Amino acid sequence: MSRASEWRLLERAGTLVAQLFFVAAGVYLGNRADAWKEERSHREAARATLLNFRDEIRRNRARLRTTHAVHAALRDDIAALNASGRPPKTTNEFAARVHLNGLSPSTFRHAAWQLALGNQSLTYLEPSLAFAIADLYENQESLARYGDITLQNVVSPTALGQNDPLPLARTLQAYTVDAATYQEPQILAAYDTLLPRIDSAITRLRN
Repeated sequence: MSRASEWRLLERAGTLVAQLFFVAAGVYLGNRADAWKEERSHREAARATLLNFRDEIRRNRARLRTTHAVHAALRDDIAALNASGRPPKTTNEFAARVHLNGLSPSTFRHAAWQLALGNQSLTYLEPSLAFAIADLYENQESLARYGDITLQNVVSPTALGQNDPLPLARTLQAYTVDAATYQEPQILAAYDTLLPRIDSAITRLRN
């Protein structure tokens, strides 16, 4: 093979290598661009989800603070009534002496939680933060169910049809002690711990 032929062969080989390089580079850059777009989409979805959670948790915290004050006052009134040594003789007397104006069961908004489950955006959050949010909503649901069950017992035909205040007093005492002493303070503390974590995560997602 002449030297000219060798140069032509090397030139073709070089051209082929260059073409392959540019094709590979194009595929790589295209994949990187797609990955960047997908990552940005996930970050935007995570930020929107956290903004929804922050708004909803703030509202639930404000609502729970109000109902907690009602339950704590009722708990203390029942405790004072028990310590007085003068048990009420009727349900009306019991209600008047403990200032009973309704049970005010705890209720919570959960639209952000339902949306996050529906669009699977929880998977875009930091695992520890997603778990903490899930735990909070589970505790809220547990407290809400407890309040619903207690309310059903209080306003049932059997309870309303009797004039003996003892069953009503025991039901309300058990509920207010559990809710106002343990469950509600724990959830309120969880709000105060979780909200700064959500704020911090939102700030990081802006960068």
